[in-house]
Amino acid sequence: MCDAKKFAHSVVTYGRVLNIIEHITRDGNEILNMKRVPDFIRELVKDIQEEHRNFFIELGESVVVYNKAICSIGVPMFKKEIENRALGINY
Repeated sequence: MCDAKKFAHSVVTYGRVLNIIEHITRDGNEILNMKRVPDFIRELVKDIQEEHRNFFIELGESVVVYNKAICSIGVPMFKKEIENRALGINY
């Protein structure tokens, strides 16, 4: 597994996904669907980059690879949460 994927697996947790969902639905728009994926991605990447600021500064141009890895782990988790909520399954 490449370094970017390892990093993404270590920082994209179900708890973080739930926190990001809570954050993006605070604007009064509590509807959670695939149209919210861009909001989710933006907030997820921002949250991780802020938490690991020095690491991302050192990455330079490689930051794009890491952001893509973060999205490849986070977006399926986001989609699964949309499905769970549609089925009435909340954790």
